[in-house]
Amino acid sequence: MIHPLAKSHVVLQMHVQEDGQSGSSGNTQQNNQLSHHSESEPHQQADEPAGQQREVPIEVWERMIDILAAENKYEDHYNWEAPPGWFTLINCTLVCKAWYRRSWYHLHWQIPLRTREQVVALLKHLRAEPRLQGAIERISIAGGLDRDQHRLPIPHLATFAAMLANKLPHVNELLIRHAEWRIADVRLQLLSNLHAFRSVYILKLVNVTFASEMLFGRLLSALPSLVLLNCAVVRCLRDEPRPTRHHVTPGPIRKGG
Repeated sequence: MIHPLAKSHVVLQMHVQEDGQSGSSGNTQQNNQLSHHSESEPHQQADEPAGQQREVPIEVWERMIDILAAENKYEDHYNWEAPPGWFTLINCTLVCKAWYRRSWYHLHWQIPLRTREQVVALLKHLRAEPRLQGAIERISIAGGLDRDQHRLPIPHLATFAAMLANKLPHVNELLIRHAEWRIADVRLQLLSNLHAFRSVYILKLVNVTFASEMLFGRLLSALPSLVLLNCAVVRCLRDEPRPTRHHVTPGPIRKGG
């Protein structure tokens, strides 16, 4: 049995050889052309559906990206370091424009903030892309360490609470790390603004120093929906008398390891 491509080649050869002949050569040329079209068309029609079947709908790829992001979020809740799957999600942004939008959305799940300028930049970013308000689920506030490995203050926490209160409805976790919380940093307005983050039920403290136990208690009381508290290297420098005129009764808190 001759392959359709081979038959087409034979027909074309006959067409060239009989091109100079007269009489029946015209009928032969017409028949050869008809044979060429009739035998090549099935091959072309068979190729077109095959190419379409190899194309995966973009909805399938988006679903796979969603699953990858969900797995990383689940692992992140029980680890201090980001799982390697987030780097896979970063690579997905480089594949094509369709993959970029979906992966870029999920990469905003955690936002690290180290300075006031970063808080202002985040606010501008959310104004330009309002849909990202639903993507952010964890906020990380970091102070850092100086040359002597002393923790640095986090005045930008007050900036964050003031500028973004009631603007991040899906934030459920607040992470504070490498920070010193001084008495001067705790204002009633800060505590009031933190109280607006009612979706936050997880608080993680990593390498944080509080000026007193009272400040530590005020932070816990400022988050009305707090359920899970994770602490690693947390210190309170001195005790202070508790205020007698203002009592705050925090809800039940489950301490995490």
